[in-house]
Amino acid sequence: KLREVLSTHKDLARKLEEALAAFTQKHGGSLRGVGLHRVIDAGDQADPMVTRLCNAGLSVRATPGGCITVRPAFDSVDAWVTALNR
Repeated sequence: KLREVLSTHKDLARKLEEALAAFTQKHGGSLRGVGLHRVIDAGDQADPMVTRLCNAGLSVRATPGGCITVRPAFDSVDAWVTALNR
């Protein structure tokens, strides 16, 4: 059972990473982090990116220094991927 959960987590993390990589390639910024916990280094584009992501229905926030924290719930990754790919 644990292997199944870990495999599912890895699959979800990969899907999220691919969607975030495409998003940052399109809108700027760079991506870092592991698993479902990611940070977009957006610099002076952080506020417009947060607005864009929130308008897509995603819960994110900017931190001082132009970073955006991305931490979707385990069961909402598919919705995040769909929103990021719009």
